[in-house]
Amino acid sequence: MKDISIIVPCYNVAPYIKNLLLSFHMLDLDNISYEIIFVIEESNQDNVREVIDQYMGDMNYSFETSNGGTVGIARNMGLAAAEGDYVWFVDADDWIINPDVIRQALGFLLKGDFDIMQIDFVSNYFRMKHYSMVWQYIFKRKFLKDISFNKEKHFEDNKFMEDVFAKIQGKEITMLNIPSYFYNYEREGSLMYNMRS
Repeated sequence: MKDISIIVPCYNVAPYIKNLLLSFHMLDLDNISYEIIFVIEESNQDNVREVIDQYMGDMNYSFETSNGGTVGIARNMGLAAAEGDYVWFVDADDWIINPDVIRQALGFLLKGDFDIMQIDFVSNYFRMKHYSMVWQYIFKRKFLKDISFNKEKHFEDNKFMEDVFAKIQGKEITMLNIPSYFYNYEREGSLMYNMRS
């Protein structure tokens, strides 16, 4: 059993994943049992696995393969493989900007026995805070046992978070008010960028 599992779907992101991989190395993970699961789409056409191996070094990481072509399917695959008490879904073209985020988050979550923690973020696009993106939350894995992502290509976060909030039913969600995640909206080739163009 691990303290936390970080799940990263990967599809043709080799040119963009370096910042995330470097940010993993800056995390304070002393005495924290963790795993990082990279879920690579079977039809992936770049060398992302080699890039990950090059940068991850001796960190605790593994690969899973998904077949279906959507982020939701990849996240479901990662969640099925996860062993952490908590899970964090991270996008391959974003990165972590707070070295203490895991330690701080686990401290709050365990102390209050919360099911969810919301993570503050910054972005090169958003002018206001939005709260429907799955990477904004660290979840207790047991809480997600009957929740999964749909197989649609667009807006899979929305339905997932609708199910999460329906299950919470007014229970408190704790928040880490320290900007800890960088949402890289402007990456050309990303789903959200293409939808805007």
